Amino acid sequence: MKIIGISEFLQLPAGTLFSQYGYLCIKGETIRDTDFFYEGITPGIAECADAMTMMGLQRWGELDDTAMFAVFDEEDIEKLLAKLGGGRSAVR
Repeated sequence: MKIIGISEFLQLPAGTLFSQYGYLCIKGETIRDTDFFYEGITPGIAECADAMTMMGLQRWGELDDTAMFAVFDEEDIEKLLAKLGGGRSAVR
Protein backbone atom coordinates (compact mmCIF):
# COMPACT_ATOMS: atom_id res chain seq x y z
CA MET A 1 0.00 0.00 0.00
CA LYS A 2 1.18 3.47 -0.81
CA ILE A 3 -0.09 6.85 0.42
CA ILE A 4 -0.19 9.44 -2.36
CA GLY A 5 -1.52 12.93 -3.01
CA ILE A 6 -4.32 13.95 -5.34
CA SER A 7 -2.12 14.93 -8.30
CA GLU A 8 -0.45 11.48 -8.40
CA PHE A 9 -3.76 9.75 -7.67
CA LEU A 10 -5.50 11.37 -10.62
CA GLN A 11 -2.88 9.88 -12.95
CA LEU A 12 -3.84 6.33 -11.92
CA PRO A 13 -6.11 4.28 -14.19
CA ALA A 14 -9.75 3.54 -13.58
CA GLY A 15 -10.09 0.33 -11.58
CA THR A 16 -7.46 1.27 -8.98
CA LEU A 17 -8.43 0.06 -5.49
CA PHE A 18 -8.01 2.80 -2.87
CA SER A 19 -9.12 3.88 0.57
CA GLN A 20 -9.77 7.22 2.16
CA TYR A 21 -11.25 7.80 5.62
CA GLY A 22 -11.72 4.05 6.02
CA TYR A 23 -13.90 3.55 2.93
CA LEU A 24 -12.76 1.02 0.34
CA CYS A 25 -13.35 2.31 -3.19
CA ILE A 26 -12.56 1.71 -6.84
CA LYS A 27 -11.38 4.71 -8.85
CA GLY A 28 -13.25 5.58 -12.01
CA GLU A 29 -12.20 7.96 -14.76
CA THR A 30 -10.46 11.25 -13.96
CA ILE A 31 -12.69 14.05 -15.24
CA ARG A 32 -10.74 17.20 -14.31
CA ASP A 33 -7.45 18.09 -12.70
CA THR A 34 -9.01 17.72 -9.21
CA ASP A 35 -12.02 15.49 -9.80
CA PHE A 36 -12.81 11.86 -10.60
CA PHE A 37 -15.51 9.23 -10.44
CA TYR A 38 -15.38 6.38 -7.93
CA GLU A 39 -17.44 3.49 -6.66
CA GLY A 40 -17.67 2.84 -2.93
CA ILE A 41 -17.58 -0.87 -2.09
CA THR A 42 -17.75 -0.66 1.71
CA PRO A 43 -20.38 1.44 3.47
CA GLY A 44 -19.39 3.57 6.44
CA ILE A 45 -21.07 3.21 9.84
CA ALA A 46 -23.62 5.92 9.03
CA GLU A 47 -24.58 4.16 5.81
CA CYS A 48 -25.05 0.69 7.31
CA ALA A 49 -28.80 1.18 7.59
CA ASP A 50 -28.90 1.82 3.86
CA ALA A 51 -25.76 0.20 2.46
CA MET A 52 -26.81 0.78 -1.13
CA THR A 53 -26.23 4.53 -0.70
CA MET A 54 -22.47 3.82 -0.96
CA MET A 55 -22.74 1.49 -3.94
CA GLY A 56 -22.67 2.71 -7.52
CA LEU A 57 -20.70 5.33 -9.39
CA GLN A 58 -20.23 8.65 -7.60
CA ARG A 59 -18.35 11.85 -8.33
CA TRP A 60 -15.58 12.98 -5.97
CA GLY A 61 -16.29 16.70 -6.48
CA GLU A 62 -14.01 17.92 -3.67
CA LEU A 63 -11.56 20.59 -4.69
CA ASP A 64 -9.03 19.71 -1.98
CA ASP A 65 -5.49 19.67 -3.34
CA THR A 66 -4.18 18.32 0.00
CA ALA A 67 -6.25 15.09 -0.14
CA MET A 68 -4.31 11.88 0.46
CA PHE A 69 -5.23 8.37 -0.72
CA ALA A 70 -4.14 4.89 0.33
CA VAL A 71 -3.65 2.97 -2.91
CA PHE A 72 -3.47 -0.83 -2.88
CA ASP A 73 -0.98 -2.73 -5.02
CA GLU A 74 -1.44 -6.24 -6.48
CA GLU A 75 0.06 -7.94 -3.42
CA ASP A 76 -2.31 -6.03 -1.09
CA ILE A 77 -5.28 -7.05 -3.23
CA GLU A 78 -4.23 -10.72 -3.27
CA LYS A 79 -3.95 -10.71 0.54
CA LEU A 80 -7.36 -9.04 0.87
CA LEU A 81 -8.97 -11.57 -1.48
CA ALA A 82 -7.40 -14.46 0.45
CA LYS A 83 -8.82 -13.12 3.71
CA LEU A 84 -12.25 -12.52 2.20
CA GLY A 85 -12.24 -15.99 0.68
CA GLY A 86 -11.94 -17.49 4.16
CA GLY A 87 -14.42 -15.13 5.75
CA ARG A 88 -17.76 -16.07 7.20
CA SER A 89 -20.87 -14.00 7.75
CA ALA A 90 -22.79 -14.14 11.00
CA VAL A 91 -25.82 -12.68 9.17
CA ARG A 92 -28.30 -15.29 8.08
